[in-house]
Amino acid sequence: MIKCSRIVAVVSLLAAMSIAAFTSAQAADVPAGAQLAAKQVLVKNNSAEPGTLDPQKVEGVPASNISLDLFVGLTLEAPDGSIVPGVAKSWTISKNHFVYTFHLRKDARWSNGKPVTAEDFVYGMRRGVDPKLASAYAYFLYPIKNAKAINDGKLPLKDLAVKALDAHTLQITLKEPAPYFLQIVSQPATFPAYKPSIEKWGNKFTQPGHLVSNGAYELKSWVVNGHITLVKNPYYWGAKHVVIKEVKYLPIVDSNTSMQMVESGQSDWTYTIPSSQYKTLKAKYGSQIVTKPYLGLYYYDLNMQKPPFKGSLALRKALSLAVDRVALTKYVLGQGQIPAYNFVPKGTAGINFIQYGWSDWSNSKRIAEAQKLYKEAGYSKANPLKITILYNTNADHKKIALALASMWKQALGVQVSLENEEWKVFLRDRQEGNFVVARDGWIGDYDYATTFTDLFRCGVAQNNSHYCNAKYDALVEKAANSDSEAQRVKFYTEAERMAMNDYPIIPIFQYVALHFRSKNLRGYVGNPLDHNHSADWYFVKN
Repeated sequence: MIKCSRIVAVVSLLAAMSIAAFTSAQAADVPAGAQLAAKQVLVKNNSAEPGTLDPQKVEGVPASNISLDLFVGLTLEAPDGSIVPGVAKSWTISKNHFVYTFHLRKDARWSNGKPVTAEDFVYGMRRGVDPKLASAYAYFLYPIKNAKAINDGKLPLKDLAVKALDAHTLQITLKEPAPYFLQIVSQPATFPAYKPSIEKWGNKFTQPGHLVSNGAYELKSWVVNGHITLVKNPYYWGAKHVVIKEVKYLPIVDSNTSMQMVESGQSDWTYTIPSSQYKTLKAKYGSQIVTKPYLGLYYYDLNMQKPPFKGSLALRKALSLAVDRVALTKYVLGQGQIPAYNFVPKGTAGINFIQYGWSDWSNSKRIAEAQKLYKEAGYSKANPLKITILYNTNADHKKIALALASMWKQALGVQVSLENEEWKVFLRDRQEGNFVVARDGWIGDYDYATTFTDLFRCGVAQNNSHYCNAKYDALVEKAANSDSEAQRVKFYTEAERMAMNDYPIIPIFQYVALHFRSKNLRGYVGNPLDHNHSADWYFVKN
């Protein structure tokens, strides 16, 4: 992972110089002598049907995976997670770190052959903060001057501080120094958007034949709950180095089915691996089972908008204390997940890791304190709390929910029912607050504290627990406006401690990336964000 000091050093260096242009692209690095297979068609099991392919509106890993194949931002993530030039071949940063000037490559083309220009980025970022679009990722652009005020409806779109100085020069002015900004502009919310198609087709611009993309691939077909097929974009500037000619995404929710499909040769890559089979599969397939550190958190949202959690800190804390995370990660899952007690994963840049005192308590001590708080909140085994856990359909999500229900029942007498929903319905209900307790997970979009701390600001669309604390928001603002990295780290750490002491969520574990690949698939390196581009991969002969 990129450490804080490294980020600051890099940004300081870039402030005084331009990044040299080089042939950065999504492209397969095929070793000399490697014999490529004749057929280069990649089939990926992608977990769920994406809600949209609109880059300014995508949310969730399944949609993001596809978006990263279709589009390229100003910068690009290399396979190891490092940031390299994307559509911007070079850039400069002002001495105060507020003004970024990007110089776009002249060979960047849309999938219809038209040039990608600075105005396309202006249009895309304005869409992202337009309150009419209601993007769940609008806050992603808040480091840009006036972005939040525009998203709040207080300023017009034209006031967004993103300007096309000419066709191939884009200038972005920030409202505060953001050492992670070059990582942000590699992500979908900041991608360019093709205005003619959007204006012509409206909400249907993401359909095959309408969607115009600028990445290594273009959309060929989309059969809802069947498959999404992408084909190589001949106009992509690195097309001659893209080996995979076609990518088919399958919305396979069940991890056992997904594994069976790879084992039988029907697909090449799994989104995850069923916990019940992990040890057996690892012993059988070795390096085909991919396990990598993952900058992400699995947690439960407690709905702060309504009873029983609104106004009841004691109850929220009691439920968190009653969860035996060590037993859950070791015995229920057993794939290397790390027990979590706070919402910013250990190792994230820009923040100090917080070790909560009770995380080291024995199980009996935690349960005793949980029972005390449960009683304080007005509940008992004679008057039990009755709640429903909402989760998206998945065998492991169900297994985890059952484990927590059992822990709460045994320790406190809580009566728990389970409710599962398919992915798109689940996303809507969770975001709208139609739940009491809901399964959640967050994978960092970049390696810096704000990718997590921004989630818990008042009114942020991804703040699914609907937590709102003005003092927390003030600390996050202080951090963002600090002149030094040391001050930023201090305030972000204080903010996280404050939020976690309010218990709006129950952290469960830090993820690990778990995949199974077919034996002839190459090119996967793995990075802490588990962002992968199909154009970096290739098949070799048997």
